Amino acid sequence: MGAAVDQESDAPDEAGGSGATAAPGATDAPAATDGAAATGAPAASGGINLGGAAASLDNLDNYSFKIVMKSEGAADGMMGLVKSGGSISMEGTVVLRPTEAADVVMTLSDGTSDSTIGYRIIGDTAYTSFGDTWMSTPADDAQNAVDSFKPDKMLSGYSSMEGLTKVGDEDKNGIASEHFNSTVEPGAGASSIFGLPDATWATDVWIAKAGGFVVSAVMTATGKTETGEAGSFTTSVDVTAVNSPDVKIEVPADVMEIPS
Repeated sequence: MGAAVDQESDAPDEAGGSGATAAPGATDAPAATDGAAATGAPAASGGINLGGAAASLDNLDNYSFKIVMKSEGAADGMMGLVKSGGSISMEGTVVLRPTEAADVVMTLSDGTSDSTIGYRIIGDTAYTSFGDTWMSTPADDAQNAVDSFKPDKMLSGYSSMEGLTKVGDEDKNGIASEHFNSTVEPGAGASSIFGLPDATWATDVWIAKAGGFVVSAVMTATGKTETGEAGSFTTSVDVTAVNSPDVKIEVPADVMEIPS
């Protein structure tokens, strides 16, 4: 996706040192928390503050992520945005310091064909691509599209997931983590949102031991639609390349000018 990171430059035409693309799982370095405590620790209710763990991503300098929402069988999920047999995925790199930037690609699939939209945001400048053509776009519009699918927004509603049991300490995506799982619905009405009103659930969550940020989450709802057809809906979130020193997000080459 063309993401590379320069941690020293505040120039408006790039964000992030060396220009090399961040490798998945590049580091398990702790978050740049500025003294903030980890917020992903198990809650007193017996749940885990997954929303807080997702919010802790904002303490990092940069990270890469991939989110996939996939429907199988007859289910239409996310209020119909993901049709039966289809999926939506978003992956890329987010830079929070020293200059905010993002390089993200969204892929929409109906099960037979794919379409992609690219977003590149550097400070208050944004670019969008449909295929190989980049054009300048309002930064607010691009930021809203990226923000709606970033891990912190996707998981913000799961502030406390009841019934999560610690499995153990594991390395996940190259990051030392605590692994939790559950078979309890992760939030009120989640089954209905995914088109399976009486679903059973399997959830696995990994939280970084240093920094308390979410490293991975996989939630699968399996059941029947209101018309009795079998289906499943899976949402997966993965965070990699945390605090990589080698990320740079640059202005795309040959940006098409839009006539005024």
